[in-house]
Amino acid sequence: MIALVLAILAPISAYKLSAQAGVTPVQKVLQMMEEMKAKGEEEKAKEAALFKQYASWCDKMQYEKEKSIKEETDIIGKIHAHRLKMHSDAETLGDQVDDLDEEATELTHDKSESTEVRTEEHDDYEHVHDDANANIDALGDAMKRLDEKAQDAGPAFVQIVEKKIPKSRAAMITALLAEAAGQPAQAKVDAYQSSSGGILETLGGLETDLSEDREVMETEESGEVHSYHMEQDTLETTIETDEERADDKTVTKAQKREKEEEDAAAEIAATKQRDEDEKYLAELVAQCEQKASDFDARSKMRAEELVAVQQAIDIIASKSVAGSADKHLPALVQRSFALRASATTSTAAKARQQVSVARFLQKVAQKLHSKTLAHAAVAVRDGPFDKVTQMIKDMITKLTEQAGDEAEHKEYCDKELNENKKTRDSKTAEVESLNGAKDKIEAEISSLKEQCAELSQAIADLDAAMSEATDQRQKEHAQNTEAISDAKEAISAVKSALSVLEDFYAKAATATSLAQGPADEAPESFSTPYKGMGGSGKGVIGMLEVILSDFVRLDQETSSEEAEAAAAFEEFSATSTEDKETKTGSLQDKEKTIIKKTHSLQQTKKDLQTTQTELSAAMDYYDKLKPSCLDAGVDYNERVARREEEIASLTDALKILGEDA
Repeated sequence: MIALVLAILAPISAYKLSAQAGVTPVQKVLQMMEEMKAKGEEEKAKEAALFKQYASWCDKMQYEKEKSIKEETDIIGKIHAHRLKMHSDAETLGDQVDDLDEEATELTHDKSESTEVRTEEHDDYEHVHDDANANIDALGDAMKRLDEKAQDAGPAFVQIVEKKIPKSRAAMITALLAEAAGQPAQAKVDAYQSSSGGILETLGGLETDLSEDREVMETEESGEVHSYHMEQDTLETTIETDEERADDKTVTKAQKREKEEEDAAAEIAATKQRDEDEKYLAELVAQCEQKASDFDARSKMRAEELVAVQQAIDIIASKSVAGSADKHLPALVQRSFALRASATTSTAAKARQQVSVARFLQKVAQKLHSKTLAHAAVAVRDGPFDKVTQMIKDMITKLTEQAGDEAEHKEYCDKELNENKKTRDSKTAEVESLNGAKDKIEAEISSLKEQCAELSQAIADLDAAMSEATDQRQKEHAQNTEAISDAKEAISAVKSALSVLEDFYAKAATATSLAQGPADEAPESFSTPYKGMGGSGKGVIGMLEVILSDFVRLDQETSSEEAEAAAAFEEFSATSTEDKETKTGSLQDKEKTIIKKTHSLQQTKKDLQTTQTELSAAMDYYDKLKPSCLDAGVDYNERVARREEEIASLTDALKILGEDA
């Protein structure tokens, strides 16, 4: 529907251009198709460059993902190997802990058995040691009695010997005593005394032997005790060492298990990342291949479209269409000046509106002391009506842009000038004043020159329009006579061009949709199937259809337009002559004003140069700010308010003219 509306409106715009510049609808549609072709070629080249970037991105992403997958696979392998090693180390440490625990248990058992054996051996030693002490004590007692009792001691002593002395030694002593007992009384006494002396020696020797045996026994017991304690210490140390080693290995085993778990988690995460990258790579490859296929199809479609457009251009540019259009359609588009004559019936009303707006702007200009509005009032009063509204809109746009520029300019200058405020002196104000005066004069001169250029162009346009209208009117009658014949030939050619374009766009409409890829990181590219230059193509088709209808009605309207065209031409000629005289007088006045302003500008520049020389020595660093900040100061708010009132006044002027801002 939008394309249809554009197709209907496009010829209307073309008609307006034809009336003003002599451009026929055919020339307009040729221009549209040439632009359409140029646009198609530009878009085709742009799309090719865009796809080249996309393809480069595909190659880069594929390389990076393949590299990442390889690196991730290597990392997974290393993590897996390390995890297996940690598991193996933990198992080995567990076995070592079990061995140490078993060894500590065995050593503890050996320590307990050693204690039991030592206890039994010590009990035996105590018993034997007690017997040895008793025997030695008995011998001592026997020897004492033997020495004191003499003969009477014999039987009693024997009892002591038999009871206390070891049997081997006791038998010998008993034999000695018996031998002494067989002698006569005196002899017995002597014999006993002789025998007792021997017995005492024997008993003394026996006591010595028993004492030595006891000492040996005690020494051996002391050695056994020492060996026992040494063995116990060794076993205790070994057990403690085994327990400490077992504890250390248990801690290390736990650390290995923890590291194994960390490796397992890292391996899962790395595997997940690799799987995601592999999935991304597969989707990327599929998407890039699809995009390449779509690009080939789009390129082929664009090439076919350009061929179709060129064929249509060749047909419309042929003598059958373009030639006939050049001769006949300008008259039709121009409505033979008769339609324009009807449009000029409101010229007087528009002129009154124009005068009313000029007075309104002049009044406001005097109130605000606004030279901008004063210039606008003059321009509205002297300018052509069809350009007044656009001129006012341009002024509003220019003032709005100036407001924005000045606001930004002021913000910048406030900051810079504030930092350099202490360095300013009396010359700054004078320089700013002279610069302001210079800029103002230059702006006025520039504005005057622009106005002069516009007036000169307007006068030239009036001359050209008058010349063109005269020539056109002279040729119009001759053109009408051959219009019918040429129109029929053009109808056939336009239908041919329409057929070419309609066939292409019917084919383009069947283009299938593009598959959407999953990679969000992909650079910008086409995302819809190419169906031709859509609106542009339909607009051209609509234009051709309108041209076709124009040729059909050309013959019907030619006769009635001839009389109306003559009357319209006379009115147009009178109006143009009057308008030219007014503009010529205004142009001469402005040129004189420019001469005066130029002389004033030269004197201002001379004064500024002298003052600037005096200022530059003290404000070298300020020179950078001068070009952009000289005109920013205390009157900013006043200028803003005045500009807003100027814009409001110009907006009101548009409303008076029945236009929206």
